[in-house]
Amino acid sequence: MSSMLRTAACLVGVALSGGCMTDRQNAARIPEALSETTAAPDAPLTQSLFKSDQAVLSNQEIDRILSSRVYAPAKARVAVVRIGGRYPWGRTWWSENVAQIEQQGVDRLLTALRSSGRVDKAVVLPTMLTPAQVTVPYLREAAARVQADLLLVYRTSTQTYQQERLFGGGDVHAYCTVEAVLLDTRSGIVTETAVKTQSFTAPRTSKDLEFEETVSRAEQTAIAKALGQSAEDLAGALRAEPMAPTSQPTARVE
Repeated sequence: MSSMLRTAACLVGVALSGGCMTDRQNAARIPEALSETTAAPDAPLTQSLFKSDQAVLSNQEIDRILSSRVYAPAKARVAVVRIGGRYPWGRTWWSENVAQIEQQGVDRLLTALRSSGRVDKAVVLPTMLTPAQVTVPYLREAAARVQADLLLVYRTSTQTYQQERLFGGGDVHAYCTVEAVLLDTRSGIVTETAVKTQSFTAPRTSKDLEFEETVSRAEQTAIAKALGQSAEDLAGALRAEPMAPTSQPTARVE
């Protein structure tokens, strides 16, 4: 065999052995790649498997939110805001008696909040500062404008019906549900929630100018009771919250 043929045979042999080595190396890397991308069957999932779930928050952002701890201030300033219509079904009935009952509900709410040792100040957010778009970002802005560390947001819904009497007149029965959340202004995290339902019966009296006043009076009485209970639950939960690791008076997110 000539030297040229021997050289060519050597080159072919080297190429074949190199190709086999490359194939063996690639084959060895496949299990490693699979182990990096495929979790163990029993391992818990820590992120969403659907891309559309990350349209608002990424997997990393959700993980940070769930891993963080929000501490309420030692002496928090709380603002209270009501969202939704004040009167259901578009009713606009007003009387001095109904207004007094409504004010009593708000006073009971503020008293419950102020009774907590973690609350330094509790005020009602004026309606002129209530954002037109009731979303968490706008609510946070409204709370920041009055320098409130926490924002108590609540909404009411009411159902009423009348039970007729045999000899005229009738009682109005009201069922009111209050949904309330306590929002941390700095972090945007909802720290506590409360849902309360109250029933109330209001007999029609000679002092009621119209039947609508009887209905409104029953509604506002039920709302006041449910609102007070919600505030008491939130104040108790806030009182039981652990203090921040440091003595700083502001809320912290770890």
